Amino acid sequence: MTLTGLSRTNADFYDVVVSDGNGSTVSALAQLTVAPSAYPGLVAMNPAWAVRAELLGSGIYAIYAAPDGSFYAAGTPTVANSTSLSGVFHVLANGTPGHGIRSATH
Repeated sequence: MTLTGLSRTNADFYDVVVSDGNGSTVSALAQLTVAPSAYPGLVAMNPAWAVRAELLGSGIYAIYAAPDGSFYAAGTPTVANSTSLSGVFHVLANGTPGHGIRSATH
């Protein structure tokens, strides 16, 4: 079955009613997921944040870009707007260190 004209707001749980001349039956609930119509070609940090590795062998090993423009990252000694961070850290959309995750600061 192909459904057209859907958007992400149509994602939900639905049941189906099937009927014929002999009666009808209702299916169990099924989840409908709708994939995005487009994916970003590139996800990158804002260069104005000045995030950089400071020590030989340091770097960012994992990154999550949050919907609010901030990001979470994990790495070894790294600098964001002149604040040294390591471990798991949060950087706000304006480039300043965020709160909520404890990071080792130097």
